[in-house]
Amino acid sequence: MLRRVFILALIILAPLFARPVAAADWRDVCGIFAGVSGAWLDGPGAAFPADVEAFGAAAASLQPHISVIASTSYGFTHSYFRGDGGVRFTATDVDNPDFNVYLGVRYRWGSTADMRPNEWAPDAGLGWKPAPETWPNFQLAADAGYGLQSNRMLTYVRAMYSFPLK
Repeated sequence: MLRRVFILALIILAPLFARPVAAADWRDVCGIFAGVSGAWLDGPGAAFPADVEAFGAAAASLQPHISVIASTSYGFTHSYFRGDGGVRFTATDVDNPDFNVYLGVRYRWGSTADMRPNEWAPDAGLGWKPAPETWPNFQLAADAGYGLQSNRMLTYVRAMYSFPLK
């Protein structure tokens, strides 16, 4: 029920958020990423403490401080797929593309019993470009989300490449 209300709210509010960005080129407000991450799952019923993952992600800005995001990952050691999608609210200067801190909420899912239940998870994280002049498409990120049903914390650290869309 909560998921339906959230999706309905996004559908209703999306045109309001999208107006100022609509004039911009879509390539300026969208991003596609790929990379590797270390993932840790802690809490009741967590069968593994850590894994190394390959992942792909996409993001689109609805407003300077509001983005929709989605990602999918494959865990190599424990052979699972997991994914998530949701909304992120940037809490830092949007004019600085080299560092951001955010709060958000995501719906996360997993292909194995270790990664379930599929659930909503509020999260917080940061992203950083350590050498924007030398490697403008290389980024580091860290994120942690708390599953509302499972009471488990999923934390990851990522190294990623941002694909140029222009």
